[in-house]
Parts: sequence; C-alpha cells; structure tokens
Amino acid sequence: MKDNNRLLSLQNKYNEILLEDGGLRTLCGVLTEDINNFVFILDKYRENLLYIDRKLRQDMDFYDYLDYKKLEKKEVVYTANGFHVERVYYSWKNKEYTEIQARLGGQDELLGYLVILEENILDEDDYLALTQGINAISLKLHQNYIIQSLSQRCSNELIENLLQGRVKDREKLIKSGELAGWDLTVSYQLFVIKANFSRDLDKDTGGHGLYTYEMEEKIINSLHRIIRTNISRKYIIFSYQGDILLLINYEDNSKEIRDDIEILHQQLSNRFQGVSFSIGGGSFVRDCCMIADSYQQALYSLEFLAITNEVNRVLFYEDLGVLRLLWQVDCRHLMKFTDEFLKELIAYDLNNNSNWVDTLGAFLQEGCSIQYAAKRLHIHPNTMRYRIERIQEILGLDLRDFETQLNLTTAYKIHKFIICSCEEGG
Repeated sequence: MKDNNRLLSLQNKYNEILLEDGGLRTLCGVLTEDINNFVFILDKYRENLLYIDRKLRQDMDFYDYLDYKKLEKKEVVYTANGFHVERVYYSWKNKEYTEIQARLGGQDELLGYLVILEENILDEDDYLALTQGINAISLKLHQNYIIQSLSQRCSNELIENLLQGRVKDREKLIKSGELAGWDLTVSYQLFVIKANFSRDLDKDTGGHGLYTYEMEEKIINSLHRIIRTNISRKYIIFSYQGDILLLINYEDNSKEIRDDIEILHQQLSNRFQGVSFSIGGGSFVRDCCMIADSYQQALYSLEFLAITNEVNRVLFYEDLGVLRLLWQVDCRHLMKFTDEFLKELIAYDLNNNSNWVDTLGAFLQEGCSIQYAAKRLHIHPNTMRYRIERIQEILGLDLRDFETQLNLTTAYKIHKFIICSCEEGG
C-alpha cells in the first residue's frame, strides 16, 4: 500500500510538470532531487549529450570523463514493468565509476539514454522515482522530436531560399529565420562540410554498419558538442544535399575564424576514424541575402579539394586566388585559352606517355627556379633543366618572358583545376 501511494504521488508530480509544459531541465532537476544523484541524457548512440545538469556542464573534467572512460562491466539491476535498467562500471584516471543507464522511448522508438552518476547507491524507493522519471522524460523527448520535425519542414523552404538566393528581401528572410529559431540579423562565416566515408568504415565502427543518414546525424550531434565546448558562439547547422552547412557568428573576418575551424576539423577527425572531412569556407557574410553567394563559393572550395585529392583539409574560397575568377568563366572559353598555350605540350604527353605539363606547372609554381622545381619533383636539376629546354622547344616560347610565364601559369591552372573538373562532370 505504501509503495502504491508513493508511485501515485510520483506519477502525479511528473504528470503535472508535463501538463505545465515543463522542459527536460525541470524533469531532470526533479529526478535529481528524488534520487540524490546527478543525471544527464545521451543520444541514441550514447555519444553526445542531449541534456546535462548545470553543475556538470561547468566541470570540464566531466567532458574528459565522457570521452575517455573505459567500460569494465555491466549488469541488469531493474526489469520490472517493462523497464530495462543497467548498472555500468567504468574506469577513468585509475578510479572506478558507476552509472545507471536506462533506455528512453517506446518499444519501437529509441530516443536516447538516461544516465545517472551513481555516487549514492539507489534503493528500491529510488527505482520507483526512476521509472516515473523515465516515462516523463521519454514523453518529453518524443514531444520535442515531433516539434523538431515540424520545425524542420518549416525550415526546408527557408534553407532553399537562403542557399539558392530565391528571396532577396532581407526582412522577409529574417522573419522566416525567427520561425526556425535562427538569428539572421548578425554576421556569419559559412562552411560546407563534406564527410568522405572510407570503405573500411564498417570495420572502424566495430562491424556495426550505419546508414549514411545515421552517420550524418552522429556528425551533427558531435558538431553541436564541439562548438559548445570549444567555440561558444551563436551558430546555425543543418544538412543539405548530402553536406552539412555550418554558419558561425563572428563580428568580423578575423584570424579567430581559421583557428576555430581547424580545431573543429581536428576534433571531428579524431572522433570519426573512418571518415575524412573536407571543409570549404565561403566569404564572410554580413547580410543574410549574401548567404547564397558564400554557399556557392564554399562549394567551389570543396570542388578544388576533390580535384587535387586533398580531401581531408580546410580550404577558404579567398585562398583560391585567380581561380576564383576563372571558375566563373565558361569552360569552352577556358579550353580555347588553354589550347592556345598548352596544346602542343598536352599532345606531347599523350604521345609519349609523359607528364611534362606538371613539370611545367612545378617550374612556374616555384618561381621558375630549376633547383626548387627539381626538388619538388624529386629529380636531378640537370634533368629538370633538360625538360624545361625541351618544353620551350615544344611550345615555341621563351619561359624567361614575364608575360609568357603569366599566361602559362593561368593556362596550367585552368587545365589542372577547371577543365579536368568540367570533363569529369560531363
């Protein structure tokens, strides 16, 4: 009878919180008081935080604990009334820690895991409180999921308008952003993140293969955590056409942007061993109407990384130099220009199974220095000197002439980084 009264009291308490539209913080706060232990919520992969107590959030050691704790053993401690609760033992810094972990969600819907840092051993009364907390938190997570799904549908049109430049009215975009919970009144640095999955990814994930959309979800969850922990700035993040779009708020275009994105890139690479990340940075955006241009620029940067096989690095559009202009010119005009200066050398390579176009490119990129170009290509300077003399004969040009160097450098970049891309794209 006493247990029934206690159970009824707990049910009423948590139901009242839900009816008053209390959030996860309120529910978890009440549960923390009921069981006298801190609680937090992990996503369904048990990797990223959905909720964390304010005191735990301020403890930086806690994040290290989450990242580096080592599983020792686990045991089932409670299975009544359809609940499945485990006590999990971890070691970290030569100490043992115990967590109580419980699945959140219905039978066919996994929403996450409720985790209790068990500093005080739970008794039978605590488990009664825990079961009601699980029910209430599961309902709240399900409600949040429905709201997020509806919000995503509303934001899809906004995403298209932003990235495709369909709406030029700044105020209209700002109001649409408010409905999606986005602040489009401030300036942003835009990045497009492309995840390149290796064929060995299944091995890297312990044989548990994940669908692409599941990996994308895990990556986005990790980005939330990395940004909140290391950057602490206002940001917008969403997926679009197989890529992840990230806009981070900065007051001006400073070196801090590059430092932050390198940290983010490094931490992503550390977290996902079977994935390489290409990150293209567009131009700094002070007006939300310019997001579409910055997005296209970030895509150009990613395309350059793909062509040059540098798929695991960050590249800003402003670092592309003259290619920023050339990429906007029709491929037919660029091919005509390239033929004018490199046609004979390209034909020579095809007929002789050589690669003297790249020899010329190395020579031009090293300031027309025989010594530096030879070192770059790992050949003897005399070999380099012979090739340059032959290239001059084939092209009928004097490579000492500045105008010739400029034209050949431009033609080489067009051939190497643009025409090849046009041909691959059909």
